[in-house]
Amino acid sequence: MLDLAAGTGSSAEPFHDAGAHAIACDFSEGMLAVGRRRRPDMTFIQGDAMDLPFGDGQFDAVTISFGLRNVADPPRRWPRCCV
Repeated sequence: MLDLAAGTGSSAEPFHDAGAHAIACDFSEGMLAVGRRRRPDMTFIQGDAMDLPFGDGQFDAVTISFGLRNVADPPRRWPRCCV
């Protein structure tokens, strides 16, 4: 699963701890660096939620919480996942 705007990965932790392969993705390399130090067992990738560095169909689930407020026009950005 992909957690967008994940920052330090705290929102991806419950998924990872439950056994999912959770990838924390965030624009801020500084936030990701904190997450990598705190949870070296998790995967952290720098990326822009408005221009994702992943191909279609690579994830079974995608989540975003507070970072959604920073995405202009989500249905246009992610047409296959937004209603």
